[in-house]
Amino acid sequence: MKRTILILMAAAFFCLLTKAESPVFNIITLTVEIIGKGEGHTPLPKGPIQIPEINKCDHTLIFTSVHEAYTLTLLDEDGEIAYATYIPESAREVTLPLVLTDYHELFLDSGANYYYYSELTL
Repeated sequence: MKRTILILMAAAFFCLLTKAESPVFNIITLTVEIIGKGEGHTPLPKGPIQIPEINKCDHTLIFTSVHEAYTLTLLDEDGEIAYATYIPESAREVTLPLVLTDYHELFLDSGANYYYYSELTL
């Protein structure tokens, strides 16, 4: 708990240093989407799925919890891939390109039979 608070405080301080005006610091709410069940698919974990905790400050995504390695994909309003990158499990921050603006769909995929999804406005 202390570590999470410390990470949140560090992220807020980072936002203050990188912007002259008041930072916009938002929590990204992720949902779990199941890809498939049954034969040929990896079974779901027996325990609860640990949804990663992510905050957004401008074009920076800040992971405030321990997470797996993911492929991050952003789709634009037309459903086309606007950006994709690999995020190792050691990464605490990911800076998205400044050319990305407006609405996107965010997908985090670890290669399991589920992925994390959220809508994102940059």
